[in-house]
Amino acid sequence: PIPPSFQPVIRTRGTGSPEPISEAAFVDRVLRRSAERGLAFRRGDIERFHLSVKTGEITVLCGPSGTGKSSLAMVYGEALRGEEPGEHESHIVIPVSPTWLDARDLLGHVSASERQFIPSESGLYEFLLTAEFEQVRLGEGAGIALAILDEMNLSQVEHYFGDLMLALERKGLDRA
Repeated sequence: PIPPSFQPVIRTRGTGSPEPISEAAFVDRVLRRSAERGLAFRRGDIERFHLSVKTGEITVLCGPSGTGKSSLAMVYGEALRGEEPGEHESHIVIPVSPTWLDARDLLGHVSASERQFIPSESGLYEFLLTAEFEQVRLGEGAGIALAILDEMNLSQVEHYFGDLMLALERKGLDRA
């Protein structure tokens, strides 16, 4: 069970899980969400992004400012939520600060005086913990949890993201 201090941030499902939709129907959903927000993406770009998200643990979008990289990731995250209006978010947007120096800025740190873990203000720790609880509870039906690091190049990625990258390379208990 989720500890009482955590509010679900990922789509939750009741006992009657909705039927999975086809890949094409999901891409159509992303296109609809994009159009509702006044955004226009090429179907092929959405399909490639979707394939990257499904097959890899990290997807990096790069390109000139203002080309829709963040918007694509956010509208994709909204589409993950499904068609039900009141469902919880299945994604989190974390604005990276140029002042970030290490993993404490992204995830948090252990307070030596209090002898406990203090999550960072980014919200990523709580998001990942909730995703883990949902994965344990629902297994394959848990869906994708999407963490969007917006403007991640503003700070040196290897400093604040390096520890997480190492963890992502591991499997099973080594990863935990």
